[in-house]
Amino acid sequence: MGDATATIAAKNTFDVVVIGSGVSGALLANVLANKGARVLILEAGEIGRERQEMVHSWAGATVKRLGTPYIPSQPAKIPGPEQPANPSDIKIARDLYFDQMPDPITPERYGSTYERRVGGSTWHWLGHTPRLLPNDFRMNTMYGVGVDWPISYADLEPWYCQAEKELGVAGDDAEWASIHGAFRSQPFPMTKIWPSWSDLQVAKALKNVQIEGHTLDVLSMPSARNSQEYDGRPACAGNASCVPICPIGAKYDASVHVKKALRAKAQLREKSVVTQLDVDADGSVHLVHYKQWDGSKGEAWGRIVIVAANAIESAKLLLMSKGPGADSGVANSKGLVGQNLMDHLQKVVLGTSREPLFPYRGPPSTSGIEVFRDGPFRDHRGAFRVSLGNDGWLG
Repeated sequence: MGDATATIAAKNTFDVVVIGSGVSGALLANVLANKGARVLILEAGEIGRERQEMVHSWAGATVKRLGTPYIPSQPAKIPGPEQPANPSDIKIARDLYFDQMPDPITPERYGSTYERRVGGSTWHWLGHTPRLLPNDFRMNTMYGVGVDWPISYADLEPWYCQAEKELGVAGDDAEWASIHGAFRSQPFPMTKIWPSWSDLQVAKALKNVQIEGHTLDVLSMPSARNSQEYDGRPACAGNASCVPICPIGAKYDASVHVKKALRAKAQLREKSVVTQLDVDADGSVHLVHYKQWDGSKGEAWGRIVIVAANAIESAKLLLMSKGPGADSGVANSKGLVGQNLMDHLQKVVLGTSREPLFPYRGPPSTSGIEVFRDGPFRDHRGAFRVSLGNDGWLG
């Protein structure tokens, strides 16, 4: 450490400081800790309640939203004569965990959801894990739109295999051997999640049906969900509540790798919201400032600092931080940090069938149609895939 960091206590110095305990941060922390690095994970959210307590909370709620199971275990305390409290501290505890559904008062609020919790939004994700396709990396070369990536599908393919092994992905090797040229060098870690009755009936109805010369084949969906016991977690029991919470832990969430990292001697500081990165004269970042839910402040120094919060929180942190002579944030020489965020667009279509489909038996989606994910049409319109839902009428 240089002179600027000489005052940082030894307990706050690390080889690597990882900001965020979602899937990226958790995987990195686990790998590095197991290689002997001294790792600190800083997480804005909390460890929170045990899974079964959260499941019971969600099941008993009248209004069920993605964040319903994840109410903080230590809500802000209202000040009183016996318990004085700093109003700003209460606001921190209250605002660090909120339901991000838009409302009339704050219509500009981001209308999607993510969890400030150890493990991040993998707690309530659907679990689908399709790979990108080779042509996704070369859109300009193939279709004259967008830009080509500096890497290719082949460059990433071995890492896809490693990620599937770590998360525990179930899939059908025969169906996904080379979807739109996306070859596989290794098999899925597990056989596919069995299709629902609804999937089977839709597949039967669409057999040999074509649109614009494309046959509407229904394929199983690769998912980070156990079809058998795997990595100490049970097989999927067909619960329909994996969005927002798998009641038994068969669906992967990143707390799995946080726990592995902790067993390898990594440290975790929950309820620690990183507020600023200090940028050295050479452009490197080593010192991290954070604020805890009770209002206290902390700092940590790392030879390497990894920003692994989600797309919104990472951009916010970079914009809140400033380097020497900079006034527009860190890593923002082009002014693009926080710009051009794209969520995945979704169109929901509901319909009735001639025969009962018996929904809510199994995960929310276990099959889909992949044929429209690539083709010459991409020079003038976007590609898409179709997920078949197992969740019946919504609302």
